[in-house]
Amino acid sequence: MLSLLADALLRPKMEQAEFDKLRKRAIDGIANANTEWHVLANQVVFSHLPIAGNLFNMDQWDGYPAQRQRVWDALRTATNPLVITGDIHAAGAGHLHEVLD
Repeated sequence: MLSLLADALLRPKMEQAEFDKLRKRAIDGIANANTEWHVLANQVVFSHLPIAGNLFNMDQWDGYPAQRQRVWDALRTATNPLVITGDIHAAGAGHLHEVLD
C-alpha cells in the first residue's frame, strides 16, 4: 500500500515532453517578461485543496505534488506570480507558499 501511495505522489500530471514545452513557452516566458503580473492560467486547481480530510483529488494538481512543486519553483522566480484556475464551478482565492503542501 505504501508503495502505491509513493508512486502516486511522484507520478507526473504531464509527460516530460509536455512539461518541457510548458516550461519553455510559459514558465520561462513569464519569468523573463517585463510586466507587473506574471500569470499562468490552467484548467485545474493548482493550490492545495483537500477533500474529505487530506485526500488527493487526482483531477487536480493535488494528485501530482512533485510536479506541481517543480512548476511552482520555476514560476515563483518571477515577480508577482499569479495562477488562475477554472473548472470547479466555484470562486476562491489562496496564497501559494514556498512549499505548496
